[in-house]
Amino acid sequence: MTTLFFDIGATLADPLFEADGSLRLRPRPRAVRVLDAFSGERTGIISDPGTEQDAVARAAAALHEAFPGRFTLRGSLAGTRLSKNISAKILLEMLWSLLTSRHGQR
Repeated sequence: MTTLFFDIGATLADPLFEADGSLRLRPRPRAVRVLDAFSGERTGIISDPGTEQDAVARAAAALHEAFPGRFTLRGSLAGTRLSKNISAKILLEMLWSLLTSRHGQR
């Protein structure tokens, strides 16, 4: 079964940090069309939302606001806290988390 992984920043959307510290994502040109073209496939995110306590939750909320109805399966944001020097162990753990959370779901 195919799973497509996307990075958020400069791929799907441009991050915009508001004065109150909240995150908003502005979808990149053609990002929605690409996601529509692969709507039947499982998708996930590999991105670095930051190291703050609520960074993953903030990124998830912004992602769902920018792309409503997409990345809805549990595990879509699994393993998002990745550094630029991603290790094979971290990638495998993230993939395992994503696959086991979506087992039998499409």
